[in-house]
Amino acid sequence: MTDNNSFDKLSIDYLEYDFIQKFKESSYVLTNKDLRPNKPNISVYDLPNLESFINQIVFLLSAEGVDLDEVKASPEKVKYYRPSPKHHAKLFVQDGKFVLASGSEIKRPPESTKEWKNSRRFDRGNEIIDSYIANEKVKEIDGKLITQVNIAFKSPSAPADLITGLSENGWKFFKGLDELRNK
Repeated sequence: MTDNNSFDKLSIDYLEYDFIQKFKESSYVLTNKDLRPNKPNISVYDLPNLESFINQIVFLLSAEGVDLDEVKASPEKVKYYRPSPKHHAKLFVQDGKFVLASGSEIKRPPESTKEWKNSRRFDRGNEIIDSYIANEKVKEIDGKLITQVNIAFKSPSAPADLITGLSENGWKFFKGLDELRNK
């Protein structure tokens, strides 16, 4: 930091590095081309001020609904909602978020959807999955795409779409979830 409390380049690099690490551990997908693998060398005198700024930014982001904490579930306290048996996935609800559980199988949009009137859905679905793979949130195992972390969503339809590769009504897709909405 400089004498007038503005950020110098090294401080900005440190802030960017720290937030990239936080976003990598969260449900969000990074589209940054430079993922800053190396932690900048910050003076021990500047570090407390930067950590204070980071905490303030995290607080402000959470007030806006951007939660950077990794979604963790304690298995004994979670109720899982599952789709039909042909899909190997499960969802749980935590803190108002719909969380696709780690170990769930997802699918790319079928090639046949490329020719649909709204072919952007095909491209976007593949972009999302490619981002998850690049960020190590999804891995291909034995030809199947398997989530490696819990991934949070604002609605149940987005994880349902990922599971089938098609557009789905998540409230109806996951058994018992519609009952939760009606409570």
